[in-house]
Amino acid sequence: MEQITLTKEELKEIIAKEVREAINGKKPISSGSIFNKVRISHNDFDEINKKFAYTERLRGADNLGLGHPLSLKKYQHGIGCYENYKAYASEIHDHIRKLTLSAFGVTLNSDLKESEYDEASRMYDMLKNFYLYRYQKRIETCQSMISNKGGTTNASITNKIEHRRNVQHTRKRKWRNRNQCKRVIQGFGSQKRFSAWAEINLKHFKENRDFTSVLTSTVVNNGAVRQLEDYALTLDVAKHVAMMSGTEKGFDFREYFIQVEKAWNSPEMIMQRALKIANNTINQLETKIERDKPKIVFADAVATTKTSILVGELAKIIKQNGVNIGQRRLFEWLRQNGFLIKRKGVDYNMPTQYSMERELFEIKETSITHSDGHTSISKTPK
Repeated sequence: MEQITLTKEELKEIIAKEVREAINGKKPISSGSIFNKVRISHNDFDEINKKFAYTERLRGADNLGLGHPLSLKKYQHGIGCYENYKAYASEIHDHIRKLTLSAFGVTLNSDLKESEYDEASRMYDMLKNFYLYRYQKRIETCQSMISNKGGTTNASITNKIEHRRNVQHTRKRKWRNRNQCKRVIQGFGSQKRFSAWAEINLKHFKENRDFTSVLTSTVVNNGAVRQLEDYALTLDVAKHVAMMSGTEKGFDFREYFIQVEKAWNSPEMIMQRALKIANNTINQLETKIERDKPKIVFADAVATTKTSILVGELAKIIKQNGVNIGQRRLFEWLRQNGFLIKRKGVDYNMPTQYSMERELFEIKETSITHSDGHTSISKTPK
């Protein structure tokens, strides 16, 4: 069996390299289970759907349960035949997973660094919870519309709200601290038609900076859905508009907007947001420190040792600390990286001049007496 020893300096160099690579996430580990604990499932939708009579039609003729999100958009699947198809939890999971990975600039779980796994899992969980919250609010709205109409059919309700849902992503909720222009103007008590007011007053502002065009929808008397043009205003522009209205309510609105802005920018709110960011950063660092503690303790212990160690024993210690390597592979690594002589001969596996000049190895000489009486010397690097 080959035996080799390393000096303290070489041992420090090898271990430090392995620890750095492990901490930087370069060591390949299984990535398939990153989102397993937080993955969105049929049970998540089942818990929400069971709360509402509106989602009973999800069960269907096969009585398969309510573990699917309800899709409100109607799709044609034949001549004159439309149906509100089900969506599936697996599809929602894949969308959330891809969105999470895109935040880290990758498209596959395996492209993430090990140090990013926990943060990716937390981000997925946040997106999932927000999605489920919005899904429940959507079903609550549908249920409420049925109650208000005194038992209007699901199909009728779906027809009325499907366009509203399709344009929801362009509404005022898209940007924080933005206000729907038409509602603001009506709140001021203005008697002008909204289209006429917008044509005159919005010319003073710059589109896509001060306001953005959006589409809203409303259900008219005959049950049809009508799309309307509207604008999303920034908070500053909303204050300007309030002053331009020249009404008492306009001044009240302006004062309200000012108070909202002051509250958001108050020292207390700024400190609250800063503390939240700081706490998140601290939690991430504490988690990383706890995860790296065994590697750091081992590296410190190796760095302070005063004795040399056989290469075979070193391989065992490295193996115990998460690096998949054995004695033969460690010898091979030392030869390939110029620490040991790889040329076959009497000096095979002996330290190179490079290693000896840096005092990385010791050579242990052992005297062996053979049965015929002659004596030989065995050399073992340490």
